[in-house]
Amino acid sequence: MLIPDRLTGGAVGGGRRHWGCSRRGDTQTTKLSDLHYVLLAIAAKRANGSILPPSTSIGVTRAGLTRAINTLVKRGLAQEADTADENSIWRADGKRKIAAVITDAGRAAVAEADRNKPEEAPPAAPQEDSATVGGSPRPSRRYCSRC
Repeated sequence: MLIPDRLTGGAVGGGRRHWGCSRRGDTQTTKLSDLHYVLLAIAAKRANGSILPPSTSIGVTRAGLTRAINTLVKRGLAQEADTADENSIWRADGKRKIAAVITDAGRAAVAEADRNKPEEAPPAAPQEDSATVGGSPRPSRRYCSRC
């Protein structure tokens, strides 16, 4: 029986050391949830890099958005910065207005997710319906009760 080790996050002598990523040598792969990806991708396109305001199509509650931004900050994919823009305020500390902005690691995570995104498969050719033969409707087959 293996005893879990709190430091490594897995069994004694192994396991993942970094939550949310897989470390192999010098490369680091960050896995993003759909919400994290959308927030970071939108922020990467903005000139100021602000995560807020979110796209209206996200459909997430304020509490869910706060949790997602906290996670991004803890993982180093976003950071807090002072702002004067009222729309990008994430939180306030006294008179100080703070925004959540994307970091270089966040931009790299978005670029990596874009590279690893599965390509869209071409639409499959429509299969012949059992009610059609060679593109024309199949004649109705009604037999008498004796057949």
